[in-house]
Amino acid sequence: MNRGLGILFVITVAVSMIGYAGSPGNAPTAHPGAGSAADTSSAANLSVVLAPERCKLNQDLRCPNCGSFCPAQPLRDTIKDFFPAQKATEVAKDRLGVPQDLACSLKFLVAIVPDPAHTHLSLFFDRSIDAIEQGAQRAGYAFDRATMPWDSLSHLEATDFVARMRQAEYAKNKEQVPGLMIFRNANPDLPEQNPARTPSLFVFIVGETPTGGIHKEQFRNALRAIAKIRAKAPCTLKTPSTPIPLRIMGPTFSGSLFSLAQLLQEQEKKGKEKGKEKSGPFQPVLVHSGTANSWQAINWFEQHTSRAVHFVAFQESDRYAMRRFIEFARDHGYETNRIAVLSEEETAYGSGLFEGLQPSTRPEGGTPPKLTKEEKEKEEEKAIEKEIEKKSINREKTRNKKPETTKRGKKRKA
Repeated sequence: MNRGLGILFVITVAVSMIGYAGSPGNAPTAHPGAGSAADTSSAANLSVVLAPERCKLNQDLRCPNCGSFCPAQPLRDTIKDFFPAQKATEVAKDRLGVPQDLACSLKFLVAIVPDPAHTHLSLFFDRSIDAIEQGAQRAGYAFDRATMPWDSLSHLEATDFVARMRQAEYAKNKEQVPGLMIFRNANPDLPEQNPARTPSLFVFIVGETPTGGIHKEQFRNALRAIAKIRAKAPCTLKTPSTPIPLRIMGPTFSGSLFSLAQLLQEQEKKGKEKGKEKSGPFQPVLVHSGTANSWQAINWFEQHTSRAVHFVAFQESDRYAMRRFIEFARDHGYETNRIAVLSEEETAYGSGLFEGLQPSTRPEGGTPPKLTKEEKEKEEEKAIEKEIEKKSINREKTRNKKPETTKRGKKRKA
């Protein structure tokens, strides 16, 4: 009896499953053909989700369509958390979270360093950041906090195509925002009650690559952030025409000087449109590089920027080093036609190296604005060449000179 009831129960369950599988509610959904209304609606929704303007920054470093997912939000939060709690009236003025009484005392620096995500120079990036921290420490600052636009962590790739595209879109938009390192004054002798005597240092980090040059949008947003902080400051309101000094550390690569000149020319053009001459709202512009040494790139940069831009390199130029090496080789008996020069490919430095060894006499870009400096460089080149020729002639004379004989018949050394 029990066995019969068990068999009946199994049959009943099997029949019910067959009926469920064949019900209209679980039948396979018919896919509409291409060009149908449903297909067009799905494509429209997908285009809205993947629209580049969804999280694109505006001129005020805001992205109203993203909410808390705005790529500039980490930068804003880092600045806001550095300062003490502010009043609602001060926050409403929106200086990226900088209090009104401290906006004039801040010091700014734009550091151009190798891009750690899109190059194989992540170690160079780390050393550059360490050098900035050590330099700030020597100047009396202490590191407080930082934020970077590059994601150094590894993440699992999403299986959903839409999710992957949104992740790539967010990472791309986030890399348009510069990094920021904040340093506070570490001198204990200065009273904390006087903010004007304890200025903080904001170092904006901008990436660059050997082939692509400076990340232009990061650089532009760094200047926008500086101008936005100082725009409604008391010192700016009193004297609106007072320019802001711009300090730039870098670039790392000599070829990046071409993109830097382009970006500075943009600022100069904006300044002329607003009635400010020379380098626009930022002047003077002080550019200090510890690694750029291409004589050709440096000379071109100085000729194609305004007189308010001052460039200083902390290394001798490649042309000077090459001529010194040739002089050394000739002193040791090597002929110049036996010297080979190895240069890198796909960079402005490597392509202009041979051109730099044999400078053209044709003027580039019309009449250069700094003729005195160019004439000085030419005179130095001629002086080095004459010195090399003079040493070579003296060496040949010394070798061919015969020992002289004195009256007593003894030979005297030459």
